[in-house]
Amino acid sequence: MRKSLLVTIKKRFSLLVIGTLILSLFPGYVNSKSNDDVVSKQVLNEDGQQTTEMIDPDPLSDTKHNLQVADEKDTDGDGLTDSQETLLGTDLSSEDSDSDGLTDYIEVREYGTSPIESDSDNDGLMDAEEISLETNPFQSDSDGDMLSDYDEVHKFETDPTQSDTDHDKLSDGTEVLFYDTNPNESDEDSDGKLDGEVNRTYTLPENEWGVEGTATGTGDLPMKIVIRETPILLLQQLEAPVSFELLSLDETAHYSISIPLDNDNIDAKGEPILFKYLDGKGQLIPVENQKLNNKQKTLEAEFTGGGSFVVLPKKEWDNVTLTNKHIFKDKYKGQKFKGKAKLIGLPGFEITSEDLNSDGVLVLKKKMKGVKSKSLDNSETETITGTREARYLIDELYESDETTFLTVKAISAESGYQETILIHGWNGDSTTWGLYQDWDNDGRQAEAEQDIAMNNFTKSYYLEGDTEPYSNIDVQFISRINTYTDSGELGAWLVWSAGYTPNKDLFIFEYENDYSVRIAAGHLEDVIEELKDHNIIDGDVNLLAHSMGGLVARYYVENLDGYYNVDRLITLGTPHFGSDLAFWNSDLNRLLSELWNEDVNDGRYMLNGNRGEIAEDWTEYFGIAGVDLGFQAHEEGLEGLYFTGTGVPEDWESWDYYVRYKFQDDYPLSRVDYPVISDNVVPIDSALGSDQDWFDPLPSVLMHKRYIIFHNKYGGHSEMRKYSELRDLIVEILQGDDDGGSPD
Repeated sequence: MRKSLLVTIKKRFSLLVIGTLILSLFPGYVNSKSNDDVVSKQVLNEDGQQTTEMIDPDPLSDTKHNLQVADEKDTDGDGLTDSQETLLGTDLSSEDSDSDGLTDYIEVREYGTSPIESDSDNDGLMDAEEISLETNPFQSDSDGDMLSDYDEVHKFETDPTQSDTDHDKLSDGTEVLFYDTNPNESDEDSDGKLDGEVNRTYTLPENEWGVEGTATGTGDLPMKIVIRETPILLLQQLEAPVSFELLSLDETAHYSISIPLDNDNIDAKGEPILFKYLDGKGQLIPVENQKLNNKQKTLEAEFTGGGSFVVLPKKEWDNVTLTNKHIFKDKYKGQKFKGKAKLIGLPGFEITSEDLNSDGVLVLKKKMKGVKSKSLDNSETETITGTREARYLIDELYESDETTFLTVKAISAESGYQETILIHGWNGDSTTWGLYQDWDNDGRQAEAEQDIAMNNFTKSYYLEGDTEPYSNIDVQFISRINTYTDSGELGAWLVWSAGYTPNKDLFIFEYENDYSVRIAAGHLEDVIEELKDHNIIDGDVNLLAHSMGGLVARYYVENLDGYYNVDRLITLGTPHFGSDLAFWNSDLNRLLSELWNEDVNDGRYMLNGNRGEIAEDWTEYFGIAGVDLGFQAHEEGLEGLYFTGTGVPEDWESWDYYVRYKFQDDYPLSRVDYPVISDNVVPIDSALGSDQDWFDPLPSVLMHKRYIIFHNKYGGHSEMRKYSELRDLIVEILQGDDDGGSPD
């Protein structure tokens, strides 16, 4: 999905030295101007005591000069002064501290790669080799084909920047991992068809229900199938001996399956039947092509497309089937009915008039397990518990002398999950989340990476190379999932383990990955409106954003009145007030961005903080920051997820200051070893919505709650998405009962 990564990196991703020097000169605590030339700051001295330090309010001018003029000693002649190298932890006597083929200066100034790690993404390729190949030195699988960059280059000789090297409509990973075809030959058997256009049979993955069988279809079929617990709350309430979902992102795939049955599943008449659930209608229908194998004690069936399935005795289903004794009364209009009513085609589920609300809506709720977290000083714990809620409108009423029957139609996601949109960060795309779509996002418009035939929201056709605006909802269609490698990425996990369903209650938002926050927010606004207009989403949504994506979400909520459509925004490592690694013309640069500076574009596009007129109805913000303390976090037992519900704690003028103080007695965090408390990309203050480490701070972002990850791995900027404790917490927050109230 990357055509010009080298250009992109050069254009936007640079100047780690500047960010490091700025934050080391005044490591970030509240200040007040005493005159036009001097700023006083409250800082910690070597003994951990608070003291006042006078500094230049505009150190950037000197910092820029330091990058251009060798006014200090440069022992190794690499272009970085010794003082700068000390701050970076590089070798003062070597111009290439990590021996990766790039000088320290080039890594810091040009590419933003780590000057002390030879392989920034740990994929086996040195950073210099990645730069020459135009792969992403921060992502082990640059093209999202489930093969590492190293394996593509040195093992399979495929193009690590193209997910489908031979353009045969099969990703390189599918060819290598599942079909054993040649990813460098588009028509391996010379039959006149591209390999991806040939029907192939794929063996279903192992699963806890013991369902075995095959799927037959074209294209990347193995990346479109997940077998899991049915997420539909209505079905979860049935006492069925077997119930599962075969999630299929290919509606044309043909399945042949075998379901194991124990003796309790086979009644005296041998009548267990496989039923398929009719989405949105609250009914089961028998799968047409099925048979019971008494010898093998299995139920065998064939069908096209996936869905949720249930095994039940046929006689139970017969009991909820209409007969000529039942008379259609009317469309349901809130009238009372006697006793318990049954749902047509759904055995084992009965309701009374009292189960319906005043609008004739049946509401099903499921309390989630909840997640605990602790405060920084371990003095408090809190539990966030979510509730899934599915709603059904009673549609038709049938009656006989003995029974009342109802039909229903879903008016919300049947999983009970609120629709959630995932927003990637700078230089990212949907693979950030372990999800895939069929469009490249390197340009002003999205470009189709292959021919797309109706596999989208509007059932439209697109040819490879076609371009469309990011506001086109078809660009945002999730077409595949990483089903092979346990990447741990949050989006794939939400599908596998949490029960979210792509394109139903889980969505992505793609935008040009290195351009404008403001422009991207406008596209997000259009996408949400279009999804509503097409009745794909119902009501308000949640936004879950990583890094720059959080700024896109905030701009939509605050500046484009998106608060009308958004209940919650969760930001992961978002630079709410800029990133240390921002280039000079980037939206992420605290000094020059239009998001935070009145003198840029006359301040017209500054984030304005508008979340609604009534605090109780505000879009709730949840900020999550990572802190990578290296091995010290692990060795000293600091690893974990911590919470705080307030802004910068009283008497502590920044989060950086507060964290240093909390740990100074047992785990001193010196400025030599930790010049900035951060996730290696975004300072903790910026990630938690505080501008207090800036010499002229703006008001903090009001947040409902804040969380901090201390971890020697998952405290990192990208790795935090894979942290198991955080993933569990996010699901609870997205469905949280803790709504309303004033933030901070």
